[in-house]
Amino acid sequence: VMFGAMTLNAVESAISSAKSVLEREDASTADLKGQMDQLQSALHKVSQALYQQETQQSAAGGAGGGASAPEDKGDGDVVDAEFTEEK
Repeated sequence: VMFGAMTLNAVESAISSAKSVLEREDASTADLKGQMDQLQSALHKVSQALYQQETQQSAAGGAGGGASAPEDKGDGDVVDAEFTEEK
């Protein structure tokens, strides 16, 4: 999976910052929320990059390049039976 260096650096930086805030005993809820927001933003960029890459690969593969549905092999050894519960 190919990401831009900026995307990876943003994620690593957000993780590092979040860890440093978590290690501080005087960290406020606002500090933690801010770091969490930064981390979510960085991970969102990774998700976008993955989606774009998948879209490009699908487009390059054409209509036949997608996943195929599993073949239906019939019912096999299915037995139709009635069930009654005795009391």
